[in-house]
Amino acid sequence: MSESKTHKIERAVRFLALLGGVALMGLMCLIVYSVFMRRVFNAPPLGSYDIAEVTLIPIVFFSLAYTSLTKGHIAVDLISSLARPIIVRWSDTIIGFICAVSIGTLTWESIRLSRYTAENEEVTQMIEIPYLPFVIIMVIGSAMFTIVLLMQTYRSFKGIEEPTNHE
Repeated sequence: MSESKTHKIERAVRFLALLGGVALMGLMCLIVYSVFMRRVFNAPPLGSYDIAEVTLIPIVFFSLAYTSLTKGHIAVDLISSLARPIIVRWSDTIIGFICAVSIGTLTWESIRLSRYTAENEEVTQMIEIPYLPFVIIMVIGSAMFTIVLLMQTYRSFKGIEEPTNHE
């Protein structure tokens, strides 16, 4: 994979993570507002649960690829500390491929869910927020995660060291 394509993918992943962070800030503001209205005026805002429900989707799905890109997930380095480098390389390749296939399946199922959601015009219960835009966010986030996993699997397969300047 060329350096310019990799750089573009990394920039897109960082942009999605930024959008997820903005959604997280919005959710925090909503929770503070909801608690304030409930405690002070005994009048919780209508639909805060619906808004919180759909706001969690970009928070989670836009952060997955970034977490993988920056190696922000939990990892146990037992194999890499005990095994020879060739075994570590192949185990990383196999595990990366399995993860990419799994998340690729999630992407495919999210695409199928988007079709179902569009056909049935699914909405939230209280204030009827349409689910379709958020299912599309699931598709975009899981597709980017799949691309990052495939990119990392390719690097493992070729024995290319992961760059450390993602942040």
